[in-house]
Amino acid sequence: CIICTYYFKIRQFLQKRVLILEVNTFERSNSTTHVIFLRFWKERNFLKCLKSGVTYQDGDRFCGECGADLQQQQNVNQQSSTSAEQTTTTNVHNSTNTVANTVQHNSQQYLEKGKEISKLYGTYFLSILKNPVPTAEKVEKRDLTNGLITIVLFALMLPLIAFFAAKRTMDSFGSSFGYGYTSIDVSFMDIVLKPTLIFAISLVTVGAIVFLVVKLGQVNVSIMDVWARLGAFLVVPTTLLALALLTFLLDLAMPTVILLSLGLLGFSIIIPLLVYSFKRNQPKGLDTFYCTILTYVGISLLFVFFVAEVLAELLDQLSGFNSL
Repeated sequence: CIICTYYFKIRQFLQKRVLILEVNTFERSNSTTHVIFLRFWKERNFLKCLKSGVTYQDGDRFCGECGADLQQQQNVNQQSSTSAEQTTTTNVHNSTNTVANTVQHNSQQYLEKGKEISKLYGTYFLSILKNPVPTAEKVEKRDLTNGLITIVLFALMLPLIAFFAAKRTMDSFGSSFGYGYTSIDVSFMDIVLKPTLIFAISLVTVGAIVFLVVKLGQVNVSIMDVWARLGAFLVVPTTLLALALLTFLLDLAMPTVILLSLGLLGFSIIIPLLVYSFKRNQPKGLDTFYCTILTYVGISLLFVFFVAEVLAELLDQLSGFNSL
């Protein structure tokens, strides 16, 4: 209807004029409340037609420009907003579930990987215990992980024995007074963790010394091969030291001393075996005997300047406990 169209146009024109007049009036005033109210009133009561883009007041039924159903447009907008909110909520929920499932999956993977490594290491350890020298001579860098684990275990045994010895001394000292006197703390960090780290680094350095020596013997080998084979040869000494720790906890003094001595002696024996395992098929270069001598010289220098200080500190701490 032409009359309705003109009616809506005149109404929209008058609404705009009134709005402009009110804006100018409020801007000339110093009232912040009026400006805030005006903006709210504008946003609340005036919308735009989706087809023509003409503004209209909330409550109008049809657009004065194109005659579109404004109520239907508002319903569509509300449905779109609701759908967008539901989609956002669903996406956030799905993202949260995805992150949780990923973390759980990664945890299970790490657990399964740990179980697999433990199983493989157990098989590796037992196979070397059955036939130490022939099996260790065949070890290469593919067994580097197992070799490094054995190196760390060997480095851990002596500090653990020292720690439990200090704990036992403190317990006996406290019981002699008839009450739990433990004013002197036995530091796990100082007696176990730090020496273990130093011993492990020392053993890795021993592997590097052997690597340099066998290179003088013109052996084509990598340092990872040396570390892996060193760990393999350390399986038996590590077992002896672990048994020494067990007998110490069971308060068996004589077996502890014997097993501890055998474990340390075993470490000195594996050096020529390690060198010979690389040199026996290579007659060229430096002779096996001289390679072994050079290796012992390097280890002696390492012991004097590095390991001896750690052992002296451990002995000082133990002697301090025993003198109480």
